[in-house]
Parts: sequence; C-alpha cells; structure tokens
Amino acid sequence: MSGRKARGSVIIYKGDRYTWSIKGYWRSTTGDRHKLTHRIWEEHNGPVPKGYLVFYKDGDRYNLSIDNLGCCSRSERQKERLKDPEYRSLNLCGLFYGNLIRSIKIAQNPEWKRQSALQAWETRRARYGMSGGNGTSKKEES
Repeated sequence: MSGRKARGSVIIYKGDRYTWSIKGYWRSTTGDRHKLTHRIWEEHNGPVPKGYLVFYKDGDRYNLSIDNLGCCSRSERQKERLKDPEYRSLNLCGLFYGNLIRSIKIAQNPEWKRQSALQAWETRRARYGMSGGNGTSKKEES
C-alpha cells in the first residue's frame, strides 16, 4: 500500500480495534491505547524492552508483517538511519531551514535573539532549578 491513510481508517485485529493515528501508526482505541506494531512484535518475540522501539524494516508503515518489523534501541536506530543518504539529506535540509528561519527573525528584529536566549534560560531554570541544568548541584552553589 502507498499513500496516506484516510482519517478514521480502522483495523480489527484479534478483537481489538485500531485506528490510523495522525502520527502515522495504528493505535488501539480500546484498553491501554497501545500500538499495533508492539502487539504483533510481542506476540512473536516477547515484550519490547524498556527504551526500545519497534520499527518497519522497509519503511512502509502499512506493511504489518512480522518479517517487516524490527526492534532496537533508539540510538541504534538513529545510527542505522544516518547511514541512509536520503535520511541524512532530509536532516540537513531541516537544519538549513531552521538556520534560515532564525536568520530571518534576527534580521527582522535584532532583539529576537536576546529574547529567545532569555526564554530558553527561564525554561531551563523552571525545569532544573537555579543550576539551569549545567550539572552543578544546589549544594555546590552555596
């Protein structure tokens, strides 16, 4: 299958109902709202270890065959994906786009850079306390 699934598409798998998520995967609409790929993987290979993910080997999110599913850590998956020239070029495009948007905002409003930095710092302080997440403990600061 190719193309996008229409919103509201439904699969019934072993009595459970799965709908096509806006993020691009089949998700249970009953019970614990698990992903269909996780259920298929667990039926054939046991539980997915904590911190691991189930992925589509051929990249086709409609191919739910167990032969097309793999399981690995996020870091292993990222290393594999970075070997793919198409994926790398998409990542670079995203970086260039982000830098372009940042340059435009700074050109339009030179104060934007300072405001953005202050906002990031306040977010860090709210999340990590007075250290700002730089690795020093509150005891070391006293």
